[in-house]
Amino acid sequence: MNKYYSIGEISTITGISKNTLNFYLNKELLFPCFINESGYRFFGDKDLWQLEIISMLRKLNVPLKKVKLIIQSHDNEKVTNLLKDHKKEALQRSNYYLQIAKDIDWYNEENKKINKPE
Repeated sequence: MNKYYSIGEISTITGISKNTLNFYLNKELLFPCFINESGYRFFGDKDLWQLEIISMLRKLNVPLKKVKLIIQSHDNEKVTNLLKDHKKEALQRSNYYLQIAKDIDWYNEENKKINKPE
């Protein structure tokens, strides 16, 4: 039996705000599995997976138009390859920011030496 989730439940499970979920619905990145007679939208387990992909792509600063094309392709191989490519970029950025953090520490230590009372 399939389990269905309301927007609030999806928000709680994923940590994605209701406003963001509604934004994704408006941008046609996400579609409800069904809408009941009261107009409430419900989502299935596959939507949780799709939201994880959308969330990861957005964290990697992939533009919404590209995210939409990727999601609409329904090609897991394409998604996987794209994520691998972005992983390389994310690791490069991480190394870059680690170096900046080290530089900041170095500047801080040098500043302490310069301003040290004699």
